[in-house]
Amino acid sequence: MKRLLILFLLISTVSASDFNVSWTPIKEDIVNKEYIITIQNLDTDMRTVYVDSFFEDTNFDTSKIRDVEFFEQIVNPVKKEIKHYKTIQVPEIVSHIDNKTGMLINTTKMVNKRVLDYIEKKTINEKVFNKQKTLVLKNDKKMKEVSHGKITLPSIKTKGKINNAGTKTFILKFKTPPDGSYGKVGLKINGKEYHPYWNSTWSNRKKITLTGTSSGSQTDYQLLLNVTYEPEMNSDFSDVRFCNDTDQLSAWLESKINESYALIWVKFPHIPDNGETEDYWMYYGNSEASACWDGNATFEFFDDFEYDDDLINHGWTIEHGTYNSNYNTVTDYAKRGSRSLKIYPASRQIVSLYRALSPNNRYACEVDYYETDPAETSIHTFLINNNLDERLACYDMVTYRTRYNSTWHESLIARSLGWHKLGILRDGTSVYFMVDGTEADSYANSNNIINSGLYSGSSNSGWDSSRYWDSFRVRKYTSLEPTYAFNDTGYYVNSIYFNFSNPYYNLIDYKGDIAINHSYYPSDDLEWTAQAVNNDTGFVVTSMGSSEIDFITYEGILNWLQLVNLDDSKIYTLQNSSGDIEEHQASGNAVNFTTDLSPDDYEIEITDAISPTPTPEPSLTTLHDIKMSDKSIKEMYYPFMYILFIVIIIGGFMHVFGN
Repeated sequence: MKRLLILFLLISTVSASDFNVSWTPIKEDIVNKEYIITIQNLDTDMRTVYVDSFFEDTNFDTSKIRDVEFFEQIVNPVKKEIKHYKTIQVPEIVSHIDNKTGMLINTTKMVNKRVLDYIEKKTINEKVFNKQKTLVLKNDKKMKEVSHGKITLPSIKTKGKINNAGTKTFILKFKTPPDGSYGKVGLKINGKEYHPYWNSTWSNRKKITLTGTSSGSQTDYQLLLNVTYEPEMNSDFSDVRFCNDTDQLSAWLESKINESYALIWVKFPHIPDNGETEDYWMYYGNSEASACWDGNATFEFFDDFEYDDDLINHGWTIEHGTYNSNYNTVTDYAKRGSRSLKIYPASRQIVSLYRALSPNNRYACEVDYYETDPAETSIHTFLINNNLDERLACYDMVTYRTRYNSTWHESLIARSLGWHKLGILRDGTSVYFMVDGTEADSYANSNNIINSGLYSGSSNSGWDSSRYWDSFRVRKYTSLEPTYAFNDTGYYVNSIYFNFSNPYYNLIDYKGDIAINHSYYPSDDLEWTAQAVNNDTGFVVTSMGSSEIDFITYEGILNWLQLVNLDDSKIYTLQNSSGDIEEHQASGNAVNFTTDLSPDDYEIEITDAISPTPTPEPSLTTLHDIKMSDKSIKEMYYPFMYILFIVIIIGGFMHVFGN
């Protein structure tokens, strides 16, 4: 039975601004490696690109990588004969013995029979792989690079017979040395690198599958993800990253509860068309990582007011009000960070600030607002789209009000003390006024926004007119936003071979399961490092504790179990509650158990091999004596035989003449 020692990376899909590149391992043995790779052109034009494969960061001389091959999947029309059958009734003779007469009686009955009706000749499109050329560009100890020439990728507008829009599928094959090889494999497309794994210092990742809606494909689109805490994450989510193959995506943390969940905005370079899917990745598991949330890079416009100079220096236009008299940034309240914008109009004054935007009717303008006095009605405070006079306001009422079409409208959402998220969302045909995620009002309007901002006015000097704002942001918006789904946790593995020493220890396998639910654990405080190979076929233990008994627990059938890095002077016995199953002394620092293992608890017992008692060597004197005795026998042989012959002759004469 084959022992599989090489573990490939799990299915991974990665994106770049030009291409989506997806890697799927399909062959996992000790020498042969094989990936299915799909490349999607995100351009609206057909493109011809140069593709190279490369290998680096290996624990062996990369010039020893052999038989690098690259295949393109094509449609091959094949003429086939399709046989069509029909069912007819035919007579059949049935014999039986008559119970009364004992005679054989034959009867005829009609039975169904399937016969050929006609043969249809038809051309069928079969998917086949066409081998591409290979030309070695570099081949030394540290790196091997192989050119596969030019390939043509269809436009993303084109949906082919095989793949999604703009996509072609390829197979990359190569062979490595059989002695525990590991390293990195990748593709270069027009010189840009694409790897199966973004950064090996992050130990865990989850695939995020985006599904497009009837709103159609989008570019550079901000989407809010609800991220559930995982034990490997930093408690404050500071190590969470969103990525494709080559690039980290911009992201901004809206809110979180440590060790529970986080709401994170991610700017995805591409959202697929209706019903189609596209995969990205969330990485985590790096205790040394610090937060890198970036609202400016994530949104179309963003201001968290974390500065102490005039807003006019940060892209704002001041329509009414004066810096340090009616507005400035302060540390009194802050939704996040340390500062917020304070607007405080004097009696019967107006303060109005807005940000010019690129004309668009598919924007969402959102801001965090701190309500200091829900009962106060003389201060008019709005999130406003100036050119359209669209307002979401705290104005004259203890509930939120909206304004559009030159008319004020009341909502049923009551004002309350503290921070609230206000938003005006436009999808191209409708406008939605939102308070803390709940719709307060809506109306139809397809005009473009050209500016959006904040407004506050006071009609009474007897009230505290201070209002606080934080994290003003503008993002793209469609009413039918794409959906997303997180897949199972994956663990970092080297793209050529399982990395069982860094960056983590005691990893079970690359998908989180071997077959169906399982667990792996050492007894006492022992540590094993384990890896699954071929997903649900076998289990390799790469490092063992020194104690007598360790345990493996899992569900699902294993065809074999292999232990490596062992002591050749020890005997390893596989056991369960029924007793010994299989026993081997380590050879070549490894043991292979080939018994099929059903779901159960198993133990490995480690004992010393019993050495045979050596036979004492004869002394030199004994050896000398043995040699002398042999020589004496040879010297006496011929005289003895001569005397024996004479005795026989004399005996014969005596017998004859004596008679």
